[in-house]
Parts: sequence; C-alpha cells; structure tokens
Amino acid sequence: SFCHHLNVVRNHCAHHARVWNRELTVKFTLPRNPEPLGDSLVKSRDETAQRKLYNTVTMLAYVLDVISRHHHFRERLAALIERYAIDPGSMGFPDGWLQRPVWRSRLT
Repeated sequence: SFCHHLNVVRNHCAHHARVWNRELTVKFTLPRNPEPLGDSLVKSRDETAQRKLYNTVTMLAYVLDVISRHHHFRERLAALIERYAIDPGSMGFPDGWLQRPVWRSRLT
C-alpha cells in the first residue's frame, strides 16, 4: 500500500501539484515495526490526519536510511520548512516531530 501511495504522491509532484497542505486521497497501512518507525508515525483516528504529508515523508526518511545511509533528506526538509516559513502543522506534522525517533537519528 505504501508503494501505491508513494506513486500517487510522486505523480502529484511530477505534475507540479501542491502537496504540502493537501489531503492525500490514497492512504497506506501504517507499520508498527520496527519500533522507531512505528513510534514516529501519526496514528490518529482522525482520517484527515492520516491523509496529510507527514507520514509520507517519515516513511521516506526511514526508507532512505535503509538504502542510503549518507542522505541529507532530514536536513534538507527541515531547512526548506524553515527557509519558507511553512507551518509544519498544515502538513500534518505533530508538535515536536523533530524529537521523534526517525527524525532524531539515523539507523544504527
């Protein structure tokens, strides 16, 4: 389900659609394991919260850790949010998102 979801998000990006504060139409099944990933995702009964971009970029950060330990995705994303003064809450980012396990450190 994540690959299908990611394909839809990729298509939005490829066709210059807005994704930062969009409600995504295709959800994916939220994994519980590994624990750092499960603890970093937003698991809300509120359907709208699960349709925001936060869980997508969290999964991407995790997958990038697995396939490329030397990526700069976290740093670049945080810099973009700061540079353009974007409200992370509009993307579904929870308060203190940078302190969640996937965002705090790379896989060991």
